[in-house]
Order: sequence, then C-alpha cells, then structure tokens
Amino acid sequence: MDAPGPVRASVHGTAGMVDLDPWWFTGTGWSRYDAGRPAARVERYEPVRDDAERAGSSGMHYEALEVERCVRAGLSQSPIVPHADTVAALRVCDTTLAQLQNSPEPV
Repeated sequence: MDAPGPVRASVHGTAGMVDLDPWWFTGTGWSRYDAGRPAARVERYEPVRDDAERAGSSGMHYEALEVERCVRAGLSQSPIVPHADTVAALRVCDTTLAQLQNSPEPV
C-alpha cells in the first residue's frame, strides 16, 4: 500500500475467488468468481454508503464509534468483536505472512 500502483486485493480458494475493489480497506465493493468459470462474475456487492463515508471517511469510523460506545458503557471490550476474535484474526494474518515469507515465488 506504500508503493505506487493499483491497491488491489483478492482471496483465492479451490472453489473460486473474491476480488476486492481498490481501497478495499475502506469497505468497498467486491466481486465473486467461480473456479470453473474464472472470467465470469457470479456475484457483485456494492456497499451502501452512509453520510460519513460520503464525506470522505477513511473507513474506520464504525470502529471508532464502537470504541466510543464501549468506553461510555464502561466495557473493556466490544461484544460485537471480542478480544478472542481479534486475536484469531491476527493469527490468520501471522500465518499468511509466514507463508508468504517462505514462498519460493517473489511476493
């Protein structure tokens, strides 16, 4: 994300792939493709934009609102995304990074 060029992301699996629109970290749309027909889009998702997003939000405003709500309620973690879910997501990221670093192909 620091280098010039398209900011794209996709997830590939045995059943197909999901191609995330540029600036995927701000909650953009995505397209799903079937492995048997990789050139034919099976499904398209376009997010519904709220006022904050239309005003140019970076995409993290939902998280900020949830932190504010939890602090006001005296909660040490969100019941929507508890600490265990965050740790599990970070483990997936760590595993993915380790696999990429050990890949014989350049990343």
